Amino acid sequence: MRILKVKYFVAFALTATVVLIIAYAVCSLINKLRQDSGSNLSVLRSPVIQTFPSADYQPPQVRATRVSSSSMELFTPYMLFALDATNYAGCITALRSLPAELTPEQFEKLRDAITIPFDPSMPFKLLEFNGLRNAAAEFLLQQPDFPSDLLLDFAAMHEDPGQDPVWRDYCLQMLTTGWLNLAERSGEESSKARTLSVQVLEKAVNARAHPWPGTALLGLRLISDNDPTVFPPESLNRLILDVVTDHLSSESARLTALRLAGERCLAEASATAEALALDPATAPMLRLCAVATLGDLETGRSTLETIVTSSDPTLCAIATQALQNHDPQHVKQR
Repeated sequence: MRILKVKYFVAFALTATVVLIIAYAVCSLINKLRQDSGSNLSVLRSPVIQTFPSADYQPPQVRATRVSSSSMELFTPYMLFALDATNYAGCITALRSLPAELTPEQFEKLRDAITIPFDPSMPFKLLEFNGLRNAAAEFLLQQPDFPSDLLLDFAAMHEDPGQDPVWRDYCLQMLTTGWLNLAERSGEESSKARTLSVQVLEKAVNARAHPWPGTALLGLRLISDNDPTVFPPESLNRLILDVVTDHLSSESARLTALRLAGERCLAEASATAEALALDPATAPMLRLCAVATLGDLETGRSTLETIVTSSDPTLCAIATQALQNHDPQHVKQR
């Protein structure tokens, strides 16, 4: 079952990499981690917040770290593990030196370390720092019987405006991973942590100016597929369409929502997809995505026939592929 959970998580990360424009930066970080250290640690690819849909929701409390004041003055949080972790390479080495199964003390130190936000005085770039935090967070979630309230840390950090926006996006991914890893754990604490994760993800869909809705929708899809009673497919479809049709949604959020609409055959998205596909002022990636979605939905044939004559070879190729779905001989695998 743990293998299945890992597969869920890998599928989630890969999908997010395709649909979120900012993912190219994290891919570069992964390559750097491998080149610099050959680390076996897993590294993932990354406002107006509206009210929660559930009146029972209680905002998570920020967990006070137990790092001493003298430790907080260190160059990096990872000096808690090795005094020579004073730069990026040193931090990687410090993380690699940890055993596969952490002691309770090591777990708490690493848990404290990931709550510390980036400071420009730290000896690495923000991208590197977020990569280190991400690797550490994934390491924590891989621990057997990690405490359920670890998910509250990620929920609190996501809602903390003092945290970097990309890290706040990563926290949504961690909430999804944590939910999947806790799916078979019984007990009130586990149940509350999973409920909070779903609520935070659902709320993040309303942060339309950020890329967060895309990450949140992908997470909710995994949760819904795992247990439709927790988040019904019809509720997910409604959120997807809300993001698709909201012109205030960020480009990356709409990219994800459009592809999910196509994947789930949500015909209600066709009018918006057609409008975006026809408008030359639409952002290039979003326009390509809209064209592909018309193919998935098997609609907008006349629009696709117009676009296929475009002087843009990429746009023309996507429209040609989309038209194949309108061919009566085309057998679509669902």
